[in-house]
Amino acid sequence: MQKKTIAVGNSSFTTLIEDNHYYVDKTACFRPLIESGNFVDVITRPRRFGKTLFMDSLRLFLAIDPANPGNAAKQERHFKDLKVAEDQDFCREYMGQVPVLFLSLKDVEGATFEAAYRVFASKIVVSAKRHAYLLDSPRLDDDDKVLLRKYQSSDVMRNLANIDIAADFLKNMLTFLAKHFDRQAMLFLDEYDVPLAKAASRGYYNLMRDFIRAFFAVLKPEADFELYDRPFLKKTVLTGCLRVSKESIFTGVNNFSINTICSENVSLSACMGFTEPEVRAFLDYYGMSSRKEDVKHWYDGYRFGPDEIYSPWDVLNFCQCALKSTNPLEFEPDNYWIGTSSNDVIDEFLGFLTEEDAERMQTLIDGGNIELEINEELNYSDISRHKSEDFWTAAPLHRLPHHCEACRLQEISAPHPE
Repeated sequence: MQKKTIAVGNSSFTTLIEDNHYYVDKTACFRPLIESGNFVDVITRPRRFGKTLFMDSLRLFLAIDPANPGNAAKQERHFKDLKVAEDQDFCREYMGQVPVLFLSLKDVEGATFEAAYRVFASKIVVSAKRHAYLLDSPRLDDDDKVLLRKYQSSDVMRNLANIDIAADFLKNMLTFLAKHFDRQAMLFLDEYDVPLAKAASRGYYNLMRDFIRAFFAVLKPEADFELYDRPFLKKTVLTGCLRVSKESIFTGVNNFSINTICSENVSLSACMGFTEPEVRAFLDYYGMSSRKEDVKHWYDGYRFGPDEIYSPWDVLNFCQCALKSTNPLEFEPDNYWIGTSSNDVIDEFLGFLTEEDAERMQTLIDGGNIELEINEELNYSDISRHKSEDFWTAAPLHRLPHHCEACRLQEISAPHPE
């Protein structure tokens, strides 16, 4: 029997399932997330830890098929062998039953605010075109459809003069979806912090913060944003690398919860990244059981709650490269994760770290442990203060090499160090 292929960097759930790629099942986390009781759930994890894939799989599980509302045949086919399918009550209530608006802010950057805004506007256009069927909806009035056509026009949206229209995109699109399907909608925003991270490094943070604040205004309770006396928006899930303070862009948002790598809520601790049992099953499947200790030594760099978490980017890359080599059981591991993003956050601190910080790094390089207080209130505008505790909070989530042979940072990232 032919083995499933390893698709490194593929964040499309449909592609992984339909093209017979190996998929690490995270669907058991759907129910605790959707039924958390929080109006807004923010999940922060390091780069390349599967945030986008998790959001894509959740979106596809929930989303109504506009061509065939109420029919969850596609979801039943794709999720039939996964953990969420064992929860039949949850599937009956949610699978294929929810109007979903999904937007990824990945790659929103530019040398100036105007350049970054144009990329942002392009994301809006793509998202609006995904819901082009709304133009035929008998439940949307003519004004709704005029506005929807504007959101589908690159010429209109990329014009900075229309920034106020762009700022209302989430509110208007969620209204359209709720009207058309006659039920509350959900909002999923992936990499929500990327525009702010890039803005902080390029010098236009305040401009981007003000725009994002207006863009997220839909998350505030609005008396005129209702469907049958209930809000159009049922729930929001956001993912990113670094927590952004509520005061900076979420002012006035109620029932707001942030799940970080240090959170005490363990129901989502393993929703991203690979757990040790998942890594063992993966290696067993490809006949690489003898490499478990090597993989653990190199790529088991975090503990989220009670779970030892491996870097999925490293594990997938190592196994893919090893299996293509002449001798997979002797193939030398490497640090693949370090080259996956920019050094902006780390570079920000160079020249400001203390001798004590250098000693801490040396302790880690020597295989020792350190204990630090993590600043969970850190946001991108704070990084310019160059405080030591901010470096040790931000670095493991961005580029500091924590999976190399000599440097492991699980102690500085975990709430319960060994």
